[in-house]
Order: sequence, then C-alpha cells, then structure tokens
Amino acid sequence: MVKEFQLFLTHPPQGVFVSDVTGHVLVVTEEAKQSYKSIQVTLRGYADARWSETRGSGEDETIVNYHSHDDFIYQTVILWSSDNAPNHELSPGSYQFPFALTLQPSGRPLPPPFEGPIGHIRYEVEATIVRANALKPNKRITARVAVAPVVDPNIVPYVRLPKVLQVEKTLSCLCCASGPISLTARVPRTGFCIVQDAIPFEVDIENGSNRRIRQLVAQLQKQVVYTAQGHHQYSMKTVAGVASDPIEPGNSRSWRPPPLPVPATEPTIASFSIIRVKYYLNIKAAIFGATNPQVDFVLFLGNVPLSDVESATISQLPPPSKTCMQFLHSNKTWVTSTTFLGGL
Repeated sequence: MVKEFQLFLTHPPQGVFVSDVTGHVLVVTEEAKQSYKSIQVTLRGYADARWSETRGSGEDETIVNYHSHDDFIYQTVILWSSDNAPNHELSPGSYQFPFALTLQPSGRPLPPPFEGPIGHIRYEVEATIVRANALKPNKRITARVAVAPVVDPNIVPYVRLPKVLQVEKTLSCLCCASGPISLTARVPRTGFCIVQDAIPFEVDIENGSNRRIRQLVAQLQKQVVYTAQGHHQYSMKTVAGVASDPIEPGNSRSWRPPPLPVPATEPTIASFSIIRVKYYLNIKAAIFGATNPQVDFVLFLGNVPLSDVESATISQLPPPSKTCMQFLHSNKTWVTSTTFLGGL
C-alpha cells in the first residue's frame, strides 16, 4: 500500500514561475508490491466560468445554467511506468521522482491568473498514481502554481498616444431654461504599469447651467466580462478615484489633481475568450437629480513599464493620509470596492 504521497514544487525566483515549473513527487510504499499502471504529473492552465440565471416567474420559472471551460495548457509527464518496471510492479520503498514542466503557450499569450465570483484562470500541477485496476479510483494530489505571464503595454501601439474626450450636456426642467455643461478631459497616454505607475489627467469644466455640480469625479474602473455558451456576465469594480470640490452655476474650472495611482490589480486580459479584464478611466460631473455627463478612457494596464515616456509614478505623489477618504490639495481621493453582476 502507499504510505506517503506528496507533491513538492521548487520555490521559484521572486515567488513566481516564468518558464519551467519544477519539483518532485514523493512516494513511499510498504508491505507487498503494488500493482499500479503509472505515476504521472500534469501541468494545467485553464479558465472556467459558470453561473445560473432565472427565466420566467411563478410556475413558468426555470433555472438556466451556463458553463465554459478552456484548458489552454495541458502537459503530462510520466514519472514511472509499470511497462518499464520489474514484474510490472512498484516494489516497497521510498521514491523521489523529479519533474520539469514547461509553461508552453499554444500559439497564444498566456493569460495572468484571475479569481472572480463566477470564474477563474488558474495554473495547477497535479500528481497522479494511476491504478492498474481501472475500477479503483486513482490517487491524486494538486498544487496551485504561482505564474506571472508578461503583459507588456509596449506591444500595443496606440497606448502611447495622448487622448482628448469631450461631452456637453444641457439640463432641462419644466419651468426654466438652462445652459450647457461642457466637460473636456485629457490624458497623455493610455498605457500604464501596475503599482509602479500613476495616471495623469486634466479636466476643464464649464458649468453654464443653473445647477450646482457637487464634484468632478475620476475613477479607475475594472470591468470583468465572463462568457459562456454565447452569454455574458459583467462585473464592474472601482479600484481608485479622486474627487474635486463643488462647482457653482455659471462657473468654470481647470482641474489638475495629482496623478491617480494604479494599485495592485490584475493586468488587462484583452483577447481571452472566457474571461476578459478591461480598465477605464471614468471622469464625470456629479449633479444631484440629473444624469451625469461623463467620458471613459479605455486603458491598458500591464506589468511592464512603458518605455520612452515620462511616467507619473507614485513617488511623485503626496504621502497618503491614514484614512480611506483623504484630501490632497483640495481633491478628495479614495479607494473603494463596489461590485455588481448582471447579465445582458
């Protein structure tokens, strides 16, 4: 019988595997010779998304389940085989089987790991003792693999270009006329490096209306799109933000807050079929009792700094306060975590 069965991964440099996943499998058997077919180890990189939706109501109510799975890496190595063993059996003793598995993409970039409420992207190593008797269950042990694929904004040509977005909105009511609110926002580029970078932006606002603008708000938003069987679920989360002071009717302002830090978060996952992660810089004028005029810059967040640009980094920012709601040169800055799920 098998007395001990363990899977050990070699500690990688900087805590993450880059190319090869290495380790060994420990098997200790005792008493009689064991009839096993093989001992093998498998590296899996896979994405999975699943959720349920309610259709109809009352007696016509039904639950529809959606599921999608993709094994984008599946590599198996045989560590021991009964075909090459004396008498096709595993003799009692202690065995260490080293292995090396390659993080080999199948003609496409590897997506970074991701964990969400209805889907995930994971990398795992699974060791298996395959029994000769197919009617008996195999012995399995699994370990999660820390992987950090390179997501390089330098390969995306448009992220170096400055961008300007403008929106104009006229507020109306039954008893009086109101002038327009004009909002113009600018960013010097749309590609940034997670943690090491910050997002500079400028906003010009003209409040020609008779309504008070409570504040200008800039938010770094993360959108996750889950796809299964042609259906989609969306999750939106605000990961950082900054807000201005109020703007009275008839006033204008040029808003130049400190660059917005990019916190620790997943990189952009742009082209993966099951799970995609997108980022936006949303800038809006918050008006009580009215639809807020707003613009959205599509951002690309990677884990490699953008070369040959003048980066606004966190080191250039004022030191943070001890509270989540803080004021920086008359600008309110916060980090929040609001999530919703909803299908279309």
